[in-house]
Amino acid sequence: MDCLSHLRQQGTTAGFTNLVSLREFEQLIDVPHYRQLEQQFTVSEASPPGEA
Repeated sequence: MDCLSHLRQQGTTAGFTNLVSLREFEQLIDVPHYRQLEQQFTVSEASPPGEA
């Protein structure tokens, strides 16, 4: 049984033994890459345009 079938039948993923850990999930989706992008594109609090 796959996870979504288990979730549909049981209403929870509790008891489903084939889930990945949070650490494995973060590695799978490459969280460090997105944290780097967040740092790169985060805009600091600044005055609105035209106000100095």
